[in-house]
Amino acid sequence: HIIFNDIDFTTLKMFDSKRVNTLDRLREENDKISEKYGLSIIEEGRKGRNKYVDFNEYVARAKKKSFKGSLEEMIDKNISKSNSFHEFLRFMQQEGYEHKQGKYLSFLNPKSGKFMRTKTLGFHYLASSIQFRIENKDYSPIQTSIMNRHWIDKSHEKFKENKGLQKWATKQN
Repeated sequence: HIIFNDIDFTTLKMFDSKRVNTLDRLREENDKISEKYGLSIIEEGRKGRNKYVDFNEYVARAKKKSFKGSLEEMIDKNISKSNSFHEFLRFMQQEGYEHKQGKYLSFLNPKSGKFMRTKTLGFHYLASSIQFRIENKDYSPIQTSIMNRHWIDKSHEKFKENKGLQKWATKQN
């Protein structure tokens, strides 16, 4: 572990961790120091680590209205049914997911009319990873669900009648 104070006590300047790849570079430096002194390097969770999910996507997934969430589920379902990558693409086409394959595999979002690359879903949804998962049925990627909350539906009559209850439900959601 590297522990340091994020504020310089002489200049009172703060360490900027929001820049691109700052944490990755810190981790690389930590690995170099660990290797130099013969300490262990933690590899677990680096490759297939979950990407950041923005708040709007989180809410859409919670309400089962997310294109990304439904696409992930459909890909996982069709991988288990398929024996080849071409068969997988055929199953996706039958489910209504038009695809195109250039450098990256993409599926059409019917609401926006734009194609979305599967690489944005994570490492396990790259075309090469999908092919690997089809060929190796016993392999199942470890996936942690970001959805572990229960949302309160404010469309019921009791929420419309009671403003206090409506505010409470808004805060809970």
